[in-house]
This record gives sequence, C-alpha cells and structure tokens, in this order.
Amino acid sequence: MAFPIGWKHYAPIVIQGAQVSGGAHTNFPVYLDEDCVPGDMLDSDAGTGCNADGSDIRFTTDAAGATQLPVHVVEITQNANPALATLNLWVKVPSITNGVDTTIYIWWGRPSATMPAVDSTYGQYAVWSGFSHRYMLDDDQDATSNNRDLTVANVAYVAAEIDDGMQFDADGGESATFAVPAGVQITSSFDFWLNVDAARATGDCVVQTYWPIKIYIDDPNANKFRIFLEANWTTTDGRWRIDTEYDTGVWYHFQITYDGTAVGNDPVFVVDGAIVAPNEIVTPVGIFQSSTTAGYLGKSSTGNPLHGIVDELGILYGTIRSTDWAITAYNNQGSPGTFAVEGTMVTLIHSSLPVAQSLRAYQLVDPNPAHNLRAFQLVDPLVCFSLRAYQGHGVTPEGSVRAYQGGDAAFIVPEHRYLVKSGYRIVAVDTTTGVETDLGFIAYDASPLTLSGITLANGTYDIQIYLQGYLWHDQRMIDSVRVTVAGGIVSTALPPPVEDLAYTQYGDYTRFIWTWAQTFGCLDPDTFGLWVSTVGPPATAGAPDYTTPAETPRNYDLTHEQGTDTIWVAVASLAGATRGPESRLGPLAPAVALSSPDNQRADDDELL
Repeated sequence: MAFPIGWKHYAPIVIQGAQVSGGAHTNFPVYLDEDCVPGDMLDSDAGTGCNADGSDIRFTTDAAGATQLPVHVVEITQNANPALATLNLWVKVPSITNGVDTTIYIWWGRPSATMPAVDSTYGQYAVWSGFSHRYMLDDDQDATSNNRDLTVANVAYVAAEIDDGMQFDADGGESATFAVPAGVQITSSFDFWLNVDAARATGDCVVQTYWPIKIYIDDPNANKFRIFLEANWTTTDGRWRIDTEYDTGVWYHFQITYDGTAVGNDPVFVVDGAIVAPNEIVTPVGIFQSSTTAGYLGKSSTGNPLHGIVDELGILYGTIRSTDWAITAYNNQGSPGTFAVEGTMVTLIHSSLPVAQSLRAYQLVDPNPAHNLRAFQLVDPLVCFSLRAYQGHGVTPEGSVRAYQGGDAAFIVPEHRYLVKSGYRIVAVDTTTGVETDLGFIAYDASPLTLSGITLANGTYDIQIYLQGYLWHDQRMIDSVRVTVAGGIVSTALPPPVEDLAYTQYGDYTRFIWTWAQTFGCLDPDTFGLWVSTVGPPATAGAPDYTTPAETPRNYDLTHEQGTDTIWVAVASLAGATRGPESRLGPLAPAVALSSPDNQRADDDELL
C-alpha cells in the first residue's frame, strides 16, 4: 500500500525561524540528529521504534501525509535507552525563511517498508540535487546522482563533527581524488567542516579542483592556522587569505565561494556563521582558467598533504551560495536540536482486513430493523468494531417488499419496491471537535465488503456507517459505534449499563429484575451475567454464576435459591469478552417463608 497507509507513527518537527538567516532558502537540505526526533522512534524495546535501518522513515510537509519530501538516512543506531541512540539524516525542505517557523512531519512504524530507491522522487539523490559533489566522508561515496565517488588510499574514518569524517595524517600515504566535470567552471561554492592537527604545515591542502581553485592553510604561530584560496589565472594567480588565526584541534565550518567572471571579485569566506573579509595577497592578472581535469582532497596536485580531518564536503559549480545560506547551514549542522525542535509523537491505527475478518453485510427479509444481523470488522487483533450493515428488504404491512434508500424507494414495480444500492460510506466523527473524517467507501457488490487503510490519530470517535444509493443524492446513517484510539490500540465502547435492578423474595428464592436501554455508541449485549456472594460484594473478574441471553423485550428476571443466607449480587451486560458497567445490590437479608405461623386465625368478630 502506498504511503502513508500502514505507517503507525508520526511527529511534527518545527524548524525555528529564528535560526534561519535571510531567505527564503528553497530546497534546503536540513540535517537532523537524535535530538530532533522523539526518543520513541529510536527506542529498540518499546515497540514504538522505526526499522533498525531507518528504511521506514519518511517526511511530509503536512500531518495528512499528502506531500512527501526527499530523505537521505545516513546512519541510525537504536538503543533500549533512547538517550544512547544516534541518528544522522538529511531531508530536503521546500522553503525556510528567517522569522517564520516551518513544520515538517517525520513518519515511521512500517516494518515492511524499504528505503526509498536512491534515484526515486523521495530518495537520496533528490536531497542533493543541485550539488556537483556531496561527500559525507564517512565513506568514499558521492551522495549525488553524479556518482563522482572518491578514489581513496590509506585514509582513516574517525569521529568527526557529524558522524565520521576522513582523516589525513600527512605521512604521504593518504590520497583521495575525485572526477570533476569537463568544461568551464567560472563560479564555485565549497562548504565543509575542518579540524586541523597541531602538526600542520604551510601549504597543507584541504581541497583542490585542478586547476581553478585550491584551498589550503599555513601555520603562522604555534597551534594556529590561517586559510587561503588560490585561483588560477593565465598571467598571475590570485591569492587571498583570512588573517584570523584559528586554533588547531577545533572544528570549524567553512563556506568559501569564488566568482571568476571579473578580476576584481574577491572570494567570500563565512566561518562558523560569520562573514570574514579576506586579505588579497596577490591580485590576479589575465583570464581565469576554469577548465578542470581532476579533484583532490587532503592534498594538492603537487603534494602538500593535510594534517587534519575533513567532514561533510559539498561542491557546487556555477552557483554562488549566499552568506545567509552559509549562516543557516552552520546553525543547522552546529546545533541541530536547536535548529529543529521535535513535537509529540502521534500514534495511528490502521485496518487492512484479511478475508476471514472482513466486514460482511447480511440481507434479511424482516420488518424489524433490530433483527438485522451484525457484521464484525476486526481492526486490531484485540478489538472488534461492531458495524451493523443493512441491506434490508423490509416487508411492509401492505405485503410489498420495500427497500429503504434514505427513506425513498429507488423505483417501483407494482406491489414491489426494489433496492438499488450503491454501497456504504464510513465516517469517523471526533467526539471532541466534531470534525468528520471520511474513512472510505465500500461498494455494495464488493466481495468481501472490506474497508482497508483506515488511519486515525489518538482520540474518541463515532464510527458511522451510511447507506448510499444510485438514484438519490442523500445518504442515511444506518449504524454507529463509538471507539477510542490510544497508543495504536482501538477500544470499542462498553455494552450498556444495567438499569432498574430490583429484587423480590419468594420463600427460599430471590428473583432479580432489570432492564437495559440501547444507548448511542454502546455495544448491544450478547448475555447478562449475575455474580452472587454470601460473604460480601462479589468479585466479578471471573465467569458469572448465572447467565441469561440478551433478547427483546429488554427486561429480565432470574431466580436464585437463597435459603437462610445473606447475599450480595452484581449484574452486568456482556458483549463477547467486553463487560458493561455493573449494577449491585446487597446485603439482602435471608428470605422469609410464605407459610403462615400457627395459631394466627382471625375470628369473625375480629374482622372489621
């Protein structure tokens, strides 16, 4: 079944407008970790967790699940203690803007689901569309559809800012190269996380697209580094440097962009969400040489190996990312739990009925609607909906067969009226808000009469069945049952309470009398049970001591041999294993014999 049918849980996630700089930023890849989702999703023992590999995780822009979003699940580990679980995923959000909170919805709880195909509409490639290269750097894979995977040798994958990153020890043995597209790359944008080791050296290369752009560092003072960008021009290469000295052993987020369309264009550096003006060391001369043949990570085309760790490298050709985009990305990746705040998990119920548990409608020729047979729709292995489905031919006093369709006959043939029916519409009415949810339609000739894919959030509902026909535009509600949905479990209403419980004593017997009234939303009882105790109020957890069928008329009597005992009684209506509210009497004194005592004869003159 198609999403969202069958998904059991969802939760809102609110992207905080205060964390967004500028905008609107369209198609923004938002990073989410374990702090951004309900712990229930990552709990391995509670029964509320997602699939172990995250293959059932989906995102939408709405709580109804109508508009799906692309998602890339990079890494997930569940734990019986959700505080120890981890999550690393990205979701592409259509638009985010400063000052405007944006709510998206994460869905999970579909054991049979599989990960969206990487090239599908809502898969990994769609998250990174627009990027020329996107490397998580916890492996050698390019996350984009360009498939420009790294060719690596001797690198290590170590804990980094986001999950793992790629470590270079500058011992000369590490290498990571990648293919770059042929043609002119006049403008380019780079973003990455960098942690430089204290053993750094001047010229250590972070990344180079050979030839136009090289980003590298120097070592101005102990445990410090500065970052450079060098651009290849035909006469003289341009070179720019940030004069700020950054600490070794610390993670920094960089976005560096360069527009080679004019000699006077300086690169733009944004470091940890702050714009830092560069110092032009060498002014470029000539024409920008934009053709590229190869790319290098952790070293340059001539060597210059890096001492440090690189994480989350993204490269775009032909695009200059805005500084607001860089600030927003830093806010998101640097503190995901502040950027995107989890909401409360909502648990849904679903119905996908096998044939043996389907809703069946029975047809009776009977003038009394109360005699129509009931059909049971099993929505949960523990609970039944008692849904009464009428296809009723009612014998009228005139002797003709009349079929009711919202009170009107479809068409009339002499002495007979035939039912021309369309089917049954099932509606759930929220008893708190009054909001109606159309659950679906069952054609009258469906075999079996099955309603699949029911989805309801927690709450109390009146499940109403309407009969519809071809030849009239109205519909008539023919039955209703009240249910409560909580934690993915459906509970039906109870059978009705016993009313007017009374007793009469006859010698050694006591007769109990009661009635019941059919109440909207209640289950009709199958039987009534009577529990009797001579030592105190009876325990009613077990089977009753006496039972009597629930039939019409709805008043009952049941006798119990009492003798000289004081007794307590309880009576309750039963519908299968479901028990209605109890009605109790007691203590009742022993019954008095009806025979007259000796020597109590009245003489004639004593009679008035």
